[in-house]
Amino acid sequence: MNVIQIVQMVAFGNAYIFCIGRKPSVEIARKMAQALGVSLDYLVGNTEFLLNTDVIKKIQEIQKLPQEDRNHLFYVVDNILQNVRAKQAFAG
Repeated sequence: MNVIQIVQMVAFGNAYIFCIGRKPSVEIARKMAQALGVSLDYLVGNTEFLLNTDVIKKIQEIQKLPQEDRNHLFYVVDNILQNVRAKQAFAG
């Protein structure tokens, strides 16, 4: 089963997806993104980053944290990223 067939089954229940040049509705596009496990932005080409649903869920959880907790979390993440970039710079 290819991607188009999966999208067709989820979005339309085995009906065809492209209807005489019509674009799918936002709801259908949302279902397609959900079925493919990607963000709607990725599906429509607004981003080149493929964020899987696990990453999106973690980002949503972080956004719900109090500002002080988010600041602490970002401090740790920023330091880890800086460390990784430094290792890459010296390795290559």
